[in-house]
Amino acid sequence: MGREFSARFAVRYDECGASGVLRPSAYLCYTQEVATLDARDIGWAGNPWVIRRTRLLVNQPVRYPASLTVTTQAIGFARSLAQRTYSFSDEAGQQVAEAQSLWVNLEPITLRPARIPTEMVALWFPAGDAPTPSAWPPAAASPAHRHRMRVGYSLLDGQQHVNNARYLDLLDDAGWQALVAAGADLASLAAGGTLSPSLYDVEYYIPAGLDEQLSVDTWIEVHTDSQFSRLQEVRRDQQLVARSYSLWQWWDEAGTRGILPTALGRIATA
Repeated sequence: MGREFSARFAVRYDECGASGVLRPSAYLCYTQEVATLDARDIGWAGNPWVIRRTRLLVNQPVRYPASLTVTTQAIGFARSLAQRTYSFSDEAGQQVAEAQSLWVNLEPITLRPARIPTEMVALWFPAGDAPTPSAWPPAAASPAHRHRMRVGYSLLDGQQHVNNARYLDLLDDAGWQALVAAGADLASLAAGGTLSPSLYDVEYYIPAGLDEQLSVDTWIEVHTDSQFSRLQEVRRDQQLVARSYSLWQWWDEAGTRGILPTALGRIATA
């Protein structure tokens, strides 16, 4: 088994949404932070990295206040690519979420993909090559709901582009707008429980910078009376910037999975 590294994080109030549950973007913030801490702990201060794709699975929504232990392990390398796994455990040691992310090593000056140094690979003793990511599902037959926005300064990170975790906030804002267009009453939703993803898969293609105009197309498809999916594409003009596929589940205030409430409008009655 390769090297593992763990760090504990206190869930902050501002990381949670209107229902008091940890936002999906916060999980991705923890993944990039624990990966950075791992690299510092092992003494590696090499090239910059960007995330190509992250797949998040949530077993149980995390409510404020809470603390999480996040454990990461590098599981594979292939040329400029490295893949990590993450496990999120609560105070009782129960795994509440898990994730995998595909990282790309960049050359510092050109910021183009660069082969990962062999001495770096040796530090983590990975189990093998980077696994092949799963295929994307086809787009839903229903028309997309389009949400337009302009990139603000607060979305940028030190590489002067939208941070990978912040895309989930953009996607969720567009997703909520699509639900409102379908007749959802968001105030009633926040008061009676929480709508939380059990799966969130997001892939990044090109960076988005300050003041650029983006559009987010959202397709919602109901699968059962307790779950619907959300396929989304982020574009700049005609260029695909990022895309995401997520599965959403209703949780009542007792933390039990339930059927979609009528406050979701046409989503609940489809």
